[in-house]
Amino acid sequence: MRINDDAAEFVFQRSGGYPYFILEWGFQLWNFVQEEPITLADAKCVDVAVTDKLDRSFFRVRMDRLTQAERTMLFALAEMEGPMYKLQDVADHLKMNVRALSPRRSSLIAKGMIYSPGTGLVAFTVPLFAEYLKRAGRADVG
Repeated sequence: MRINDDAAEFVFQRSGGYPYFILEWGFQLWNFVQEEPITLADAKCVDVAVTDKLDRSFFRVRMDRLTQAERTMLFALAEMEGPMYKLQDVADHLKMNVRALSPRRSSLIAKGMIYSPGTGLVAFTVPLFAEYLKRAGRADVG
């Protein structure tokens, strides 16, 4: 099935270029579109369905594996300006000592939720995670 350039760019931007997310957009578009080419309007039309599917499956499954302390750190990241976060800024945001965050940081890295792009920095491993946390809210996921 063909897709026009505007629609492809929209999907790429909304997915953050993450391959699994692009596949989810493709799946939803394949099931939605009645005629070629896929247009920007089509891509925008399935945006809510894709977001809902990712929230209910991809993101929620990852949140279910976390402790409350780990979730608290992720929510702090989501409240801050990304895409990378200084660990000291996260500690300040949580009103904690930066050393107290080290076990959470290590655990979240081991669970594949965040990574360290440089000394004293952390970032989410997948795009759109901060947006998910803002949508879901603390009550719904923790």
